[in-house]
Amino acid sequence: MILLKGKIKIIQPNHVSTARFSVTALEKNIIYTIIDELQKTMSKDINQEYIEQEIYVEMKVIEKNRNYKQIREAVKSLSSKHIEFDIVIPNTGKIQKNITSLISGIKYELNSRFISFMVPSSASMFFCYIGGGFTSFQKTIAISLNSIYSKLFYELCCRWSDKGGFSSSIEKLKTYLSISH
Repeated sequence: MILLKGKIKIIQPNHVSTARFSVTALEKNIIYTIIDELQKTMSKDINQEYIEQEIYVEMKVIEKNRNYKQIREAVKSLSSKHIEFDIVIPNTGKIQKNITSLISGIKYELNSRFISFMVPSSASMFFCYIGGGFTSFQKTIAISLNSIYSKLFYELCCRWSDKGGFSSSIEKLKTYLSISH
């Protein structure tokens, strides 16, 4: 986690932003929370050893309306999703292919305001390896956005803000936003 001018920013690896998998806005908030909790293990070192992580959070951090049933269902949904991502091995040009589940398990007490979920080691690599570049943005803004598309646009704007913007064809933008034709 980076503290800039009193505002909390998180670092998100660019391959997380560009990975093609379908998530809801609430599931994206869970991903932001995972990334925020794993900030201390971010690394540009491809040989970094990533371990399974337990993320323990108060549910209101994930969803402002505190709909705990929806949060639990979103976490369950994420635990059934698999992501395929590539890592370019520095100085070799070789590409390492990876497939992982994002969450391997969840724990919570009935009527509790807290939830705990397990992030497998391969998913920890997905969330923490920044050797291929990263984007920093304010977590509070990202979580406050209501739709998955506004969240993705915010990430895109943050990613390109220091480069003077970007241009894209409508087709490439649809691909980035996972919009089918």
